[in-house]
Amino acid sequence: MNKSLHFIYYILVSIILIIVQTAILTPRLMGLFSPDLNLILIIYLSINPKISNAFILVVLNGLLMDFFSGNTLGLHTLTRIIVYIFLRNSVSKFDFKETPPQVFALLIATTFFWALIFLILKVKSIESFTISLNLIIHQATINTLVGIFLIKFFRKIDAKFQK
Repeated sequence: MNKSLHFIYYILVSIILIIVQTAILTPRLMGLFSPDLNLILIIYLSINPKISNAFILVVLNGLLMDFFSGNTLGLHTLTRIIVYIFLRNSVSKFDFKETPPQVFALLIATTFFWALIFLILKVKSIESFTISLNLIIHQATINTLVGIFLIKFFRKIDAKFQK
């Protein structure tokens, strides 16, 4: 199928996931059970080398998250780009087609993402934002559980685009 149609599909998926995440699955409404759907998509884009223009999608997702979340401008863009580069460089070393490496990627990337958020906010000296190790582990677990199903869904959709 057409690569530009595939790209447009991922832009639409990005917008839908961000709207769901920022309007329905917010920590205020869901408590500790709010997965980061956008980060899961970024992880999938990172571990799937067949998606063309994935870096552009990652930057657009980061900008959309910055816009919709109301946090420090550039925070999500920068952290998502770093997570993408980190995982994309690991793709050649691991086979992410099976579930165990995907679980590993979800756990590591989410933990890495929150460590980056922590470091960036500490450098900016934002005292009101605190992150605990329990919160990071909890978020990594939630993202992994939800991410396994989302990645399977994305793989099925990608298979249809490759026909």
